Amino acid sequence: MQDVLIRALGSFNLSQKYVDDYIAHSRAEFGAVMRAGQTLRETSDIITKGWAERQKTYDILSVKRSDTMLGIEKVYDPSSNQVYEFPNGWYHNYDLNRSKYNNPGLQPIPDNNHNVWTSPALNGPNHIYVR
Repeated sequence: MQDVLIRALGSFNLSQKYVDDYIAHSRAEFGAVMRAGQTLRETSDIITKGWAERQKTYDILSVKRSDTMLGIEKVYDPSSNQVYEFPNGWYHNYDLNRSKYNNPGLQPIPDNNHNVWTSPALNGPNHIYVR
């Protein structure tokens, strides 16, 4: 049976047109796969960026929730990005009397400033005081 199969396979003849058509078809298919791959990469980038931004928002909300539970508020010095924590309500009095303090430039941390919200805070009363 082996001889019959070998003769049968040997009788196949591929024309150049068949080969050229196959190559053209393969290139078209590969192009479609590449376009689909590009679309998937772009979609993945959008999802990843959204996830990263979502994570930053939840990081900030988590810090704020923790501060509320601990009864503290955080402010920062915009010139150095140094964060200080104080008992709740401290900033209101400070803001009314800033000129009396050794650092009159403290501000509430902007809601979208992930780097400042997640940086370590110094004990405010040890560093910010009335002159």
